[in-house]
Amino acid sequence: MSNNIEMKRNFLYWFVRHHKLSHPDVVQILNYLYNHPTLLQQVHIVENAAQTPRGMIFYADSDDERTLTFIKNSEVFHSIEIALNEVKKDWSNPLYVEFIFPFANESPLYLAVLEDNPYAPWNEELPEEAVVPLLNELVMNDIKGQIDVLNQKINQAIDCGDYEQFLNYTNKIKKYDEKLSKLKSQMNDRGDTLGD
Repeated sequence: MSNNIEMKRNFLYWFVRHHKLSHPDVVQILNYLYNHPTLLQQVHIVENAAQTPRGMIFYADSDDERTLTFIKNSEVFHSIEIALNEVKKDWSNPLYVEFIFPFANESPLYLAVLEDNPYAPWNEELPEEAVVPLLNELVMNDIKGQIDVLNQKINQAIDCGDYEQFLNYTNKIKKYDEKLSKLKSQMNDRGDTLGD
């Protein structure tokens, strides 16, 4: 069994045991998914499942009586029976599943299986002026991390008296410093804020 399937199974197991679901048949659907790894290959855990051609939304720990929403070709169903029959009969088409529960974004098991929704990518919801600074910040953090690693290697080279490695790592740091300076300059020119 692939690692991805096992991670989905771990998440489903945790979800059923740690969250209150308003109807026992909802648990039956989740157990069905859990017990069929071949089917889980077609299951994609996403946000905004309502925007997919075939989606299912599970609600947990909710004060209202919502149990689940099933979407097929833009038609919306709230019948657990229809959803379960669809899951059982169609193993060949992707099923996009969304889980709505408190503090979902703080659950490592959930975040480990969460995929980008191809029908509603997260980065299309953000304006470009918000995405560019975020991407630049990620690149800057990566460069800073590389410099930190190289500084450790320089210290090791000094401790070992390896002058050749010392020069090699020092030259690499200079190149990363140049990239970092160039990126900061570009960000300043555009007015992006830096998270130093």
